[in-house]
Amino acid sequence: MLTAVSFRSQSLRALLLITLIIGFVNFAPPAESLEITRDICYGSGYITSEAPDQPPTLYALHGDLYHPKSQSDAPLPAIIMIHGGSFKNGDKNNKKLTRLAHTLAQNGYACFLTNYRLIGQEPPAPSPWNLTLFQAAVHAAYVDAKTAIRFLRAHAKTYNIDPNRIAILGESAGAFAALAAGISDPEDFLFDSPDLPIPSNNNPQANARPDAIIDLWGSAQPILQKFDPSDPPILIIHGTDDTNIGTDYRFALNIKAACEENHIPYTFCPFKGRGHGAWNGEHDGKDIATLVLEFLNPGGPAYTLATTIAQTSTP
Repeated sequence: MLTAVSFRSQSLRALLLITLIIGFVNFAPPAESLEITRDICYGSGYITSEAPDQPPTLYALHGDLYHPKSQSDAPLPAIIMIHGGSFKNGDKNNKKLTRLAHTLAQNGYACFLTNYRLIGQEPPAPSPWNLTLFQAAVHAAYVDAKTAIRFLRAHAKTYNIDPNRIAILGESAGAFAALAAGISDPEDFLFDSPDLPIPSNNNPQANARPDAIIDLWGSAQPILQKFDPSDPPILIIHGTDDTNIGTDYRFALNIKAACEENHIPYTFCPFKGRGHGAWNGEHDGKDIATLVLEFLNPGGPAYTLATTIAQTSTP
């Protein structure tokens, strides 16, 4: 027969056990299992000079590399990760994005979280992107996303990265940039303006084509005409109740339709009942990290296609 004291004692032990279980489920990966290199300069972009009547000045673009510690010397697949913020704010320290980067790095991926130029910096842009400051900032984000891909591919040996397995992931505004970088032609978004020289540290000769695209509640509306059968596989994750202007759920359906029309491999994961920024959403009981890993890991559509291309391109 349980006494009141023993009952309370067992209840406390049960509560402690539940707390420990929850703690393990939400436990962030140990810092010692990762090497984080901060503020790597991956290129430069032009912004409006603070001095009146002066030409645009170059601005250094930075990213943080989350590199898993490994016992193997084999090069690692990489994921460039781009934050959201309506092209007005946000940075590479976005907590939800860094949490996802920790999880992906724990599973063997080098994750490169990047900053890019924002509307307040008034980056220059060619016509017709220069009609508004907002459009110019969108163009600059596209340029910077492709610059990040070129950087990782040009420095793959330095960071022990597999140049044939570089994916790009973006959320919200960052997904606009990730999609644009993935489906645009090589000559697209190479420079800020035709009358400004391309910065040499932007590695303009490197291949800017990613091997996979991960779209978290983004849109490709400004460049829908750019989809073609040579585009890399796309993972589309979007809340079905997203009514956010510029990223509502219909735009995810448009990306899906473009993939089908152009025979582009894709995985479509609607998060039912979720709105914009559906970080805690699920599809078939799987969270974002699980869906990304299934998409990119051996056996997944992105890995399978990238491996086939790498093998057929080998002399």
